[in-house]
Amino acid sequence: MRLATTKEDVKAIMNIVRPYYKAGLMGVYPSIVYYSAVDKRCTWVEEVAGVVEGFVMTRVMKRSLSLRVIQIAKIDGSSVRGSLLLSQAEQFARQAGLRAMILDAKKQNTRALEFYKKQGYVEQGEKDDCVVFHKRIL
Repeated sequence: MRLATTKEDVKAIMNIVRPYYKAGLMGVYPSIVYYSAVDKRCTWVEEVAGVVEGFVMTRVMKRSLSLRVIQIAKIDGSSVRGSLLLSQAEQFARQAGLRAMILDAKKQNTRALEFYKKQGYVEQGEKDDCVVFHKRIL
């Protein structure tokens, strides 16, 4: 996994996002940020043979890493790729000395809800049309 740094990365990410958005699994298109020291946001991409296959957008909060978006290239793709992206984000958070991961998923995205539960995330409540999850990592 590496930081997204080019316009080509942004194009690849938008191509990944489009089917999720059209299927109603996302509320809005994400605002792609390479890296912002001001609000501690960054976008990471996962490549296979030089092709961006998935990405994760994060934001460092006080003592946790907030996962803003995590997606893989195919809407019906394997959760293995998602597990890898999530694991690498958790590793980044641990190395940064953060204590927890926070994320949310749309209530109608049952596949994502089950995926996060299988990865050890616990439901913390609801916000708008999303379920909020939390996981202690340190």
